[in-house]
Amino acid sequence: KLQVSFNGGHTSGTINIADSSFDIYNPLEANTDEKGSILTFSDNYLDDNGYQRTTRAAIKGGTDLVGNDGGGFLALYTDSGGANSATERMRIDDEGNVGIGSGNPASKLTVGGNGVGTLKPTAIFTDETNGGSLMLRGQSPILAFDKTGTGVPKILMDSGGLQFKTGTLDAEGDIDMVILPDGKVGIGTTNPEKILHLDANGGLPIIQLDKGGDKIFNVGTGTSTNDDDNTILQMFDEGIEKIRLFTVGNSYFNGGYVGIGTDNPNERLHVKSAERNVVANFESTDAKAYISFKDSATTNTDTVFLGAEGDNMTFYVGNAESERMRIDDTGNVGIGATNPLTLLNLEGVKNTSII
Repeated sequence: KLQVSFNGGHTSGTINIADSSFDIYNPLEANTDEKGSILTFSDNYLDDNGYQRTTRAAIKGGTDLVGNDGGGFLALYTDSGGANSATERMRIDDEGNVGIGSGNPASKLTVGGNGVGTLKPTAIFTDETNGGSLMLRGQSPILAFDKTGTGVPKILMDSGGLQFKTGTLDAEGDIDMVILPDGKVGIGTTNPEKILHLDANGGLPIIQLDKGGDKIFNVGTGTSTNDDDNTILQMFDEGIEKIRLFTVGNSYFNGGYVGIGTDNPNERLHVKSAERNVVANFESTDAKAYISFKDSATTNTDTVFLGAEGDNMTFYVGNAESERMRIDDTGNVGIGATNPLTLLNLEGVKNTSII
């Protein structure tokens, strides 16, 4: 009844409508669904028979169900590559739901297809082949949860876990963080074994805690770039390392008194036992075991020490080769004698028996 055509001399046609409304009416008297009126956009294409008119796009409005109780809809169509082969691309149904690639949107915005749950989301993006995706693009994209009530924002994983990755949709990168279906969280690992499982590259701290910009705690792999268990734990005071526990290097406590079995140590090392008489044990896998003593004037750590050799107690002063006294397993005491034959055995420099 009304056609607007491009005649080659103008870029557009103009329609003047005097009435307050413009109605496209379909007089078809048939009780069928998807009945309505169509506004088409056409042009000519060239084939072996010359120029042919073809529909490239259309807007259709009508009713989606049989009968007068059916709701109205508005649909947009575009040509899918062949003459008069327009396909529905978008629909607004009688409830105001918008479907893109879906002719029956169950959400306010449905892209690709509806969800399978009973509760319908406000918006859904469906791609059964590649997986639904959403991209936020800009200088600093933000994903925000702005709750308007007392509820708690949620991210649902549908028993499949969740991955946080670097890269793009075209080239996904490594997995930086993963949440498994059982709730285990992995950072640097895709197979966490505990509630929180961290795996760092060699030479990096796995956990670092700061206070006001000052480092206070580190645990990680030390300075090693190899795959060995080069584990280190460090604690700091105003940026100065006070405590270090190292699996392959030196460990030390410089933060204050250390108590074992007591929370009120009164010396640098205070060991207390409430149940056993032996409160400390020093053991060597070698033939001898020593405890060294050193003050500000002692020349070396192996100058003055107390040791065990078998079941004998030995005392060294001067150097590691100068045994001065021994108490053997029978209770005999030797001074200058390494094999005392009496309760007190004294020997001179030339092994002449004094007592």
